[in-house]
Amino acid sequence: MGSIGYWLRDLFSIADIGRLVSNSTYGIPTEWYRLARGGFWLFLLLGLCYLLAARTIKNRRWKIGICLLFSFSCLAAFLGKQGYVPQDSRIDGRSTYSYYYFNGGKEEKAAFSISDYDLDLRVGDGMRMTASLGLADAEGEEELKFTLYHSYRVKKVRAEDGTALPFAQDGDYLTVDKSKAMDTERITLQYGGSAGPFYSNNQGIYLPGDVPYYPVEGFRLLSIQPDEEENAGDFIYAPLMDEEKPFTVRLHYGKHPLYLSLPQVEEGVYSGLCNGPTIMAGFLEEAEEGGVSIVRPLYHHGYASFGEEDAAAVDQLDAALGTDLAGYLERTPLFCVDITQYGNALGHPSYVQMSDHVLVRNRLGGSVFQFVPMLAGDNVEKRTVATAVSYLFDPSMRQVFLSEFGGAGMGMAWRFMGEDEEAYRLFIQAREQLGEDTLCRAAGQYMTDQGDSRSAKAFLQDLMKGE
Repeated sequence: MGSIGYWLRDLFSIADIGRLVSNSTYGIPTEWYRLARGGFWLFLLLGLCYLLAARTIKNRRWKIGICLLFSFSCLAAFLGKQGYVPQDSRIDGRSTYSYYYFNGGKEEKAAFSISDYDLDLRVGDGMRMTASLGLADAEGEEELKFTLYHSYRVKKVRAEDGTALPFAQDGDYLTVDKSKAMDTERITLQYGGSAGPFYSNNQGIYLPGDVPYYPVEGFRLLSIQPDEEENAGDFIYAPLMDEEKPFTVRLHYGKHPLYLSLPQVEEGVYSGLCNGPTIMAGFLEEAEEGGVSIVRPLYHHGYASFGEEDAAAVDQLDAALGTDLAGYLERTPLFCVDITQYGNALGHPSYVQMSDHVLVRNRLGGSVFQFVPMLAGDNVEKRTVATAVSYLFDPSMRQVFLSEFGGAGMGMAWRFMGEDEEAYRLFIQAREQLGEDTLCRAAGQYMTDQGDSRSAKAFLQDLMKGE
């Protein structure tokens, strides 16, 4: 469907798909542009009724004229929405999944790096961002390549001395021509709009740190590619940076209380080191349960609670593994979103572990075993062992896991699709040979030992050899 098709689709979508009912963090959608669109159709149909029902030409003209005036005034207001582009995946627009299924992406490592961020956000009818970026190793680069979520529209790019820099925007990818300011150590981008499920407007803000609402150096793959057999088009929820960087966020927003992963240093200013700040506002609250700090939907506590049973389960894990998951959770805030939220239902993991907080996109209470891989950080091999441990302790998964990889199977291998099944079989063999207590204690040490670079299979094989 081309841009005209999406334009018409938006105009005819009086009942917005995905926002037909209230969302617990967003509330009932009452943005003025929705009312303007409804007004366009209301007055247009009213004018048609007058055209068909009026008995004389004289009676028709002024009534129809007034209806058309109001109708097209509402249409102008609807189209004048800040950042409006019909094919954008706005809250009521094309879903994230649909966009990436048909567009895919590309990957190209940058020759430079961003040393620090100074972000000035003004949130009202959409977002207006002025992003000042420090550049490192960019002196000899004529082009700077960035990743920025595709529905934001870049308006200006300037060098440190104010020189306007040409740029080209292609979906999620932004290329800046720096040839006019080769020695600049800082550039400023001005952009704005809306970003579909990652919204920022008068009703609320949901800008998670693992989504590029801020520019990231290089071209990044943000989704599973269309030619992949499994989960093609699913958004990849993962940190965009491998290391922490200085972020300063200046936020102009006055409707709801703000919840940021960065510490507040003064009124409206937040600053600190992180690998991507999360910003949320809406029907939310910040609570502490079991020593754990949780930002969660105000009315759906069942999705984001951490009760005594959860704390006891974490203590049980720590005792068996010789780890300190309880301490990690006490030090690290959890940002929980409504799991029914439109746009986040496809292809997402249970959580994303950022450097200074955790984004939880699934039920929190009753499923703390999903957090075991946090102990392994971003090491893929260690996360494989950690995931096996989580299956072993999770009552809903234990029997299925043991049967599929150590027994006759229960016909549920699909639940482990895409995971390292060979490593899981070795894990079960080690359990049978050494006993569960010995295996868990060794697994806990392996997961948390940063100096241990063995693969999951090598660790399990060495363990069964007594090494």
